[in-house]
Amino acid sequence: MKKYYWVFPLILLIGLLVAPYFRWETTTTKTTDKIIYKWKTDRWSHTNWKETYFLSGFMGGFVEEQISSPNIIMQRDEATKIWKNTTTTVFIITLLAWLAPIIIEYRKKKETLKQKG
Repeated sequence: MKKYYWVFPLILLIGLLVAPYFRWETTTTKTTDKIIYKWKTDRWSHTNWKETYFLSGFMGGFVEEQISSPNIIMQRDEATKIWKNTTTTVFIITLLAWLAPIIIEYRKKKETLKQKG
């Protein structure tokens, strides 16, 4: 019977890779002649942000500012860092869980060939 130790870590890895797409919620958007304002909520660090897009011909600009407290950038960056570290760790675990049975099977075959010949 073949055991699939890598299935659960793979499902977890897929979930972690999809998670950033659900991180931000745009609560309000306001458009003027040359400026677009977007108010967003970071669901991971529970902070509010205001993004300002300046539109001038083909050149554009982008400004991001925090709305709540001064330590918001640190909280957002910490949440991103935790996500990156967790995703990397789960990727390594998935890779090891997938490769371990292959390596064990290879070593068993190698031992059997040594004993026969």
